[in-house]
Amino acid sequence: PLIPLSEGSHFIEVIAIDSAGNKNIKNYSVVVDTIFPTFNYALPDNGITNQTTYNFQANFSEPVIITLYTDNFTVNEWVNDSLSVNIPLVSEGTNTYWLNISDVAEHQVWESFEIIRDTTLPELLDINFPALTTDEIAIITGEISEPGLLFYDLENWTVHSDGTFQ
Repeated sequence: PLIPLSEGSHFIEVIAIDSAGNKNIKNYSVVVDTIFPTFNYALPDNGITNQTTYNFQANFSEPVIITLYTDNFTVNEWVNDSLSVNIPLVSEGTNTYWLNISDVAEHQVWESFEIIRDTTLPELLDINFPALTTDEIAIITGEISEPGLLFYDLENWTVHSDGTFQ
């Protein structure tokens, strides 16, 4: 007979009895797994770091085999529910990684992500301020080579998306 089984583990006992009363019993275990594994992970803020390695951390909905790789690095291991591994950021600029997750039922999930390694110092361009002023407030203007933060005497200044500030 067809017996619908729900998601999860099931214990099945099969009993055969012939007309003479002889009995044979067999036990079986069956796991129904129709759900693909889910996971989450964190990347550096804005996907950018100035480090040469990144501590990749991920959490999984069930035990999985994870393969995390790039052109010159591979992690392949069985994971119960979480993973923490230092991955190299070999290249200045964009480093692309591929992630394959497979559960015991061989449901596979593929994903890729990028981390940008930026170790180039921003350039201070065209900084203008008065060498001498009688005003209590001096207006300083300028530009930096990329969006970011600018500080003067530990005060945070706003840098516009085009790199200019005032």
